Amino acid sequence: MKIYIYKVFSLFLFLFSVFSFSQKFIEKFEIDSITYLHKEIKKKKRIVNFIEATNNENNPKDLIIFIQGSNVTPLISEDEGGKFLIIPFEIKNYLKDNLFLFVSKPFIPIFKNAKDLDENYNIIDKKILYDYQKLNTLNVLLSDIYEIIKKYSKSPNVRNIYIIGHSQGARIAAALNEKKIKKTAILSVNLYGRFQEEISNLRFNNLLNKQYLKDGDAIYSNYKNLKNAVLIGNDENTLSNISYKSFSFPTTISFLVKKQNPVLIVYGGKDVGVSFSNDLARFEFLNNRKDNIFFKVYNKLNHNFEEENEKEKKFYWQEVFEDVIIWLKQ
Repeated sequence: MKIYIYKVFSLFLFLFSVFSFSQKFIEKFEIDSITYLHKEIKKKKRIVNFIEATNNENNPKDLIIFIQGSNVTPLISEDEGGKFLIIPFEIKNYLKDNLFLFVSKPFIPIFKNAKDLDENYNIIDKKILYDYQKLNTLNVLLSDIYEIIKKYSKSPNVRNIYIIGHSQGARIAAALNEKKIKKTAILSVNLYGRFQEEISNLRFNNLLNKQYLKDGDAIYSNYKNLKNAVLIGNDENTLSNISYKSFSFPTTISFLVKKQNPVLIVYGGKDVGVSFSNDLARFEFLNNRKDNIFFKVYNKLNHNFEEENEKEKKFYWQEVFEDVIIWLKQ
């Protein structure tokens, strides 16, 4: 899956953040006049790494935590043009009143040179990928976000806490059960799970290719087998199944029906694996009078908020991000 990024020159500086409480400061980057602090929080058995973006003004701010999708990328990289942030939107115009956090995945380095990554800036080091896969489960990643919220909620400079999650990150955002979160935005995620996403894609492809119809029975069989499976082992296949199971059961919608705080569900109308199921879920929320759940659909956009045609591909992540910020603050 192609990742779009904003590239800018950077240099290293060493300063301290006004929000530097209960975390260890590791390194500081200046990218496009924005200060990015690499920080870590020590847990019992490992370390949670993240970067904090601030304008260094010591005034109360809203905390916005962005949770990435399933791509295994560092948060910052560097090529011949300099260092750049691997995030699909710009935050420069929102730093006056907001503090942004971008959370790294377990064992995935904050920084990695582009020459050591694939063409989409994914990690290719097999040892790093194996270590990451052992911890790539919903509960582990949830615990990281809880730890961050616990630390930052104690700061007198943090006013409100908002969560934005995309794709796999949206599953994490939906599962967070934290009273300190004021609002949550979940983007590009099938509310019924990854198996439903597979079925939607299969049915759509069957409509396009009527001569090569595929049967969905294997997907239902895999669903049943994985749901009932007791998975033990550290081989790559078992770890992959453990991860897949953790993000499939329970479903994302089962978390959302329990939420009381406002939630915005955002997706592209041309995101085949997501849109059909989420349109159905919308009726379910209406039938259950869940008036804290809101929807925003971009009819022409796909999973990564692109508009595609035969000649070109237009990227609308920034517009989606700005709409989400408006909703969070209203």
